[in-house]
Amino acid sequence: HGSSAIIEHTATCGVGVGLFMLTHNSAVVLVRERRLLFVGSPYRDEHGEVDIGLLRMKPLTLHAPEYAALSRQWLNLNFDESARGEDELPLGL
Repeated sequence: HGSSAIIEHTATCGVGVGLFMLTHNSAVVLVRERRLLFVGSPYRDEHGEVDIGLLRMKPLTLHAPEYAALSRQWLNLNFDESARGEDELPLGL
C-alpha cells in the first residue's frame, strides 16, 4: 500500500499514468510516471464542504465544479508543476 504501490500499479497497468480515488477520504491522486498530485475530494456535503477523513458520516455528492477542474487536469495531464515526488507525499497515502 502507499505511494510506491500506486506508482508500481500505474507503471504496470497504466503506462505510467493513473488516477486513483482514496477510499478512506475520497480524495484523488493523479500519477504521471513517478510524480504524484494529491487533489482534494470532488465530493461535498449539503453545505458544500469537504468531509476530510469522512469523519462526519454525512451524505456526499459529486461537486460539479470540482469534478470539472479534476477532469481538465486529468485530460490535459496538467499537474507536473505542482506534483510531488514519491518521497514528498503526506503520510498515510
